[in-house]
Amino acid sequence: VTTRDYIPDRSMFYAYVHCRPDFSPFYVGKGQGSRCHKMNRTHNPHHQNIVKKYGAENILVGKLDCSSEEIAFELEIGLIKCLSRSGVKLVNLTEGGDGVSGHIHSAETRKKIGNIHRGKTMSPEACKKIAEAGRGRSHNAAAKLKMSIFAKNRSEEHQKKLNESRERNGGWVVSPETRAKIAAKHMRKVQCIETGQVFKSTRAAGQWYLDQGLTTCKNPNMSVNKAISQKIGLHGYHWKLASSHEPYEIKTRSVLCSETDLVFESAKSAAQWCIAQGLTQSKTPEIRINQAIKFCRTAYGYHWRLVHEDQ
Repeated sequence: VTTRDYIPDRSMFYAYVHCRPDFSPFYVGKGQGSRCHKMNRTHNPHHQNIVKKYGAENILVGKLDCSSEEIAFELEIGLIKCLSRSGVKLVNLTEGGDGVSGHIHSAETRKKIGNIHRGKTMSPEACKKIAEAGRGRSHNAAAKLKMSIFAKNRSEEHQKKLNESRERNGGWVVSPETRAKIAAKHMRKVQCIETGQVFKSTRAAGQWYLDQGLTTCKNPNMSVNKAISQKIGLHGYHWKLASSHEPYEIKTRSVLCSETDLVFESAKSAAQWCIAQGLTQSKTPEIRINQAIKFCRTAYGYHWRLVHEDQ
């Protein structure tokens, strides 16, 4: 007798028996995977009545593994004959051996089935039940490996069919509502250390840079993400995740002006000195000073370097 938390070998065929709580059998079948634990036999009202009477969780399941589907069919037929001759009343509608596993419908049949179901939509209640039933489930490592191998080894014909299907359906179209849900799921609030401002996302923080005229970069949100992950300054400002409660230590690098021998605690302080001297009216002179340090060139008529570096 197997339990419902039993993990089956999905490649193995078997014959199984459904029994009442008193161990009296009432149904014999052939299956594969978790077929023996599925009690929704809508095609067999007698089976459904017994399941409703005792409850699906109280139905006992016995199974015998077989080396092939043919042997499983033969065992199913033999069990039905043996139990019937012993006086056991089974609710099977046939004598067994008439399963349809592996059956491939013809193109005409598939077209008829498609026409019948095309345009039908599920009710919100049905969608909710399906979502709740699947919530929390995850594929095991073996299933993930199998899907990965299958995806990597698609034949050219298979890939061609997928591409044609995609083109017929107008490509992979994602609705604005779905895009908004995906964005909301991955959205992280960020905080500016210097100003204390909190932005709903790195994109919003990047837009703030553009609005302030601090950058002309097309994707400043990527720079904000880099500043957060590496804990570095970006145009004179430092950033962290708003949900982080760890103390943020701003690391400054002292900058030396080679011509004047003046030492500044950071490139931003050096930039403020340049503005005070009337050397520039730029809103972000520290960017140019950092570039002068990195590429060993002048900025505003002076040479700059980090204090701890050799000249």
